[in-house]
Amino acid sequence: MRDFQGDIYGAALKYEVIEAPMCGLCRGTDAWHALAPGTALRAEKIVSQYAHVLEARLRTGIIFSQRSDIYRPRTDGNREANNGTIGDRNIWTKQLGGKKMPPIVKALLPVVVVVVLIVIAFNVHTLLGIGLIVAIIGWGVYANRAIIHATRGNMAYSRGDEDAALAYMEKAYRTKRAMPQHLSGYAFLLNRKGKPEEAERILKEVLSKQLPDPVRIQVSVNLATAYYLQGKKEEACELLEQFYPEFKNTQLYGTLGYYKLLRGDNLEDVLNFNLEAYEYNSDDLTILDNLAQNYYFLGRLEEARDMYEKVMSKQPKSADPYYFYALTLQKLGREEEAREQIEKALHRDLALVSPLTKAEIRELAKQLGASPDDEVESE
Repeated sequence: MRDFQGDIYGAALKYEVIEAPMCGLCRGTDAWHALAPGTALRAEKIVSQYAHVLEARLRTGIIFSQRSDIYRPRTDGNREANNGTIGDRNIWTKQLGGKKMPPIVKALLPVVVVVVLIVIAFNVHTLLGIGLIVAIIGWGVYANRAIIHATRGNMAYSRGDEDAALAYMEKAYRTKRAMPQHLSGYAFLLNRKGKPEEAERILKEVLSKQLPDPVRIQVSVNLATAYYLQGKKEEACELLEQFYPEFKNTQLYGTLGYYKLLRGDNLEDVLNFNLEAYEYNSDDLTILDNLAQNYYFLGRLEEARDMYEKVMSKQPKSADPYYFYALTLQKLGREEEAREQIEKALHRDLALVSPLTKAEIRELAKQLGASPDDEVESE
């Protein structure tokens, strides 16, 4: 790894003797943190005590990525990557001088304090002890009411009761104490209930705060969905493209790969992206479905059929994959199998973001001789 002479933070981090600062002003998508001069001066004073470990002097313009394996110096005003890495560890956990309180002690300390207070209260008077316990429980419920509402909302959604889930998530939101993940879930439900404008407003509030990359991705995916439901397809793709290729996860690969297909990008380029996604996670339903649909649109029907067999093994809930699988089988001359798949499509709702209509499904069912009598009514 390159040794940055005069780079107070680069060298200090290399020798693991200093904790890098967090910047509360940064709103970058990959959490870049500018080095404030005041912070640097304070750090220089601290590091000077460790002259026997390294010789480091202040150099301005250093920026760091919050991601644990990268740090990058600003060279010409651009965020250029450096070849050096710090290894697979969290660069924020090293601390200069002294020992941190052990995590278990830090976690147990509040509990011990509360127990001591309760014991003292009971020694004074039994009713005082009982009253203190009631007060502590009441405070705990009040302080964690957002988490309680969100948990009940998640449970309601898992039961299939989206109306109750939405009501609980709204309560969590109104406490003003909901976690970003809960607000993202609330926006997801708003999108499903046909309120993408409200979802967009809430998600933009969340994105204005500093978030870990995985949470920022999750929130941005739901915001991209809100954009798409409002007809802003280009904005939806651009929002997610800003993360790639610096950040990669299954959710980003699946959602962006699907939106690239819907936007009508060059199919060969989209295929390369979806193949990369498949290499990253070959077991994810969305990634498998994207690749199957990509093959279908390219006319590579045998490959599409093989991929759809993998999709069907996961029993997708929406009508879309069954429809495109039926089309694939129809074009391969396997009409009886195609009829079985389109009948399954008739009995399911469309995906939240879908290029299809129920009328198209009914039309294909008619062509294949399937009965639409028991189809799902929602459009």
